[in-house]
Amino acid sequence: EWGPDGYTLWVSSQKSIISPSTATDDDVELPIQNSSQLLLLNFLKSAVINNPHSGSIEHLLLQSEDKVYLYLSGNQQSTNGNNNGLSISVGCDVGWQVIQLPQLYIHNNWPIKFACIDNTGQYLAVAGQHGFVHFSLFTRKWKLFGNAGQERDIRVVGGLLWWQEFIVCGCTSTSENRDEHTSRYEIRLYSRLTNLDNQFSNAARLQSPIICLNIYDDTLIVFSYDLHIMLYGLERKDGKP
Repeated sequence: EWGPDGYTLWVSSQKSIISPSTATDDDVELPIQNSSQLLLLNFLKSAVINNPHSGSIEHLLLQSEDKVYLYLSGNQQSTNGNNNGLSISVGCDVGWQVIQLPQLYIHNNWPIKFACIDNTGQYLAVAGQHGFVHFSLFTRKWKLFGNAGQERDIRVVGGLLWWQEFIVCGCTSTSENRDEHTSRYEIRLYSRLTNLDNQFSNAARLQSPIICLNIYDDTLIVFSYDLHIMLYGLERKDGKP
């Protein structure tokens, strides 16, 4: 039997063991003992299973219940914050990197639901039961919501992806109406350069839940539960999407 979200598999087995006997009579029935075992198998799965958009096809991204496994195809380069074109090495060896999510986040939002990497291969975004966090491979630091209430009010659905330095997510929110039966459905954009806070986000309201998100260049593609496909053109104005 599979566990929640497909990360674990419970396997029960039963086998019969014939007890040793010193009897030499062929007609003597040897006693049979039953032995049962319960095994728990842990699995990793590709991030594209729940999140079909892949920000960088050069890198393999796997996820477990509380960790992200990233395989880098080569030594990555990034630019510094002054945007002067200076190339900086991430300083990591080619191969697998195991990235543990912050305990403060995963303790309340276990397990991981979505994970994605940006086109540069430098930044990760990961969502659990509520909210999300993002990670810089260069600084090795996570950024979390400063307001725990805002984090609890967001449940990522449909996908999580990057557009330039912005994190795009489909979500349900109850921040304005606490009635659990009347959640709002939104697309939200957050910049990795600012604090994770709703005051720095941009949102577009939808009429039904989001099933899937994808992006092509500067076009966001949204497939919703009411079987509509919507296209959004993304552009920057005064540094904001």
